[in-house]
Amino acid sequence: MISMSRRVAVALGAVCAALALAGTVARCHPSPGAPQNAAAAHAVEVLTGGDPASLAALPPDFAAVMGYQPVLATDADGSRHVINPQGECSASILSSHLQEFDRACKTHDLGEDLLRYAALEHGELGGWARRAIDDRFADDLTALCDGRGAVCHAKARVAEAGVRLNSWRQGEGVAADEDGRPYAAAGVLFLGAVVGPRRRA
Repeated sequence: MISMSRRVAVALGAVCAALALAGTVARCHPSPGAPQNAAAAHAVEVLTGGDPASLAALPPDFAAVMGYQPVLATDADGSRHVINPQGECSASILSSHLQEFDRACKTHDLGEDLLRYAALEHGELGGWARRAIDDRFADDLTALCDGRGAVCHAKARVAEAGVRLNSWRQGEGVAADEDGRPYAAAGVLFLGAVVGPRRRA
């Protein structure tokens, strides 16, 4: 029997390969010393560190600029988080296998939309913002997997690795819309590596 650590290693390799296929590394940092959008920077700081349930931290015109109104979602432990209600985990092929991460993915999508908002409003945020958003995602995955067992935590680490590698590829700048097929391929490999084949009764 293949050990869980071996399965996780294979799964991480699958994610790395898929991200490599998705495109070349991009370095899209804002110009040194360029002004950042203060409202977006404040929202990222509050939502990733201080108060993840603070709708008031969002820029007043966020909904008008981005085309949707963020809402609050409540986790099983009672904690509340601001989310993009239209968000989802990357690679829809995995949606039925990552239900426990749905809220975390929607929070992460909101964070990435704050990066897009800042860029649209002529004040792109520095790499610190995307790192903070990814750190929040990692913390959320850990919390959501508490009590769910080793498989959940293994999936969480692979999901985190995929997010961080993609952020690195995009130069920790504004999140770009990309072809999702390589991520779906990584998902198929991941499910086979971590979850393993089902045994017949």
